[in-house]
Amino acid sequence: MAAAAATTRMEIDKMSVEQLRGLKEQVDLEVNLLQDSLNNIRSATTRLELASTALNDLSLRPKGNKTMAQGKDYCERKIALLKSNYDQLLEVAAKKKSIADEAGAVLQAKLKLSAPAQ
Repeated sequence: MAAAAATTRMEIDKMSVEQLRGLKEQVDLEVNLLQDSLNNIRSATTRLELASTALNDLSLRPKGNKTMAQGKDYCERKIALLKSNYDQLLEVAAKKKSIADEAGAVLQAKLKLSAPAQ
């Protein structure tokens, strides 16, 4: 992991100012899209948790049957899947944010170095 970060840093250091700007814009866009996906997953998880609770309440009634239990099981599996996806997306978003921050820092440093020359 540290070796990959060092390799990424070396690649970023070699980029031109225009390439860094493009990279930063692209990664910032990806981070925003990932944040939207995280919000959608969080919302879907909440809706499924509410549905699971409702199904559980219905299955406890005297007329409850196996279908309700199956529906509750389905919701619980979907909730677990969404939470897993959420955790994975959160990790990817953090990595992308780190790359964007690094590209921004290198870009700023290069702009400062080129400013006195102009």
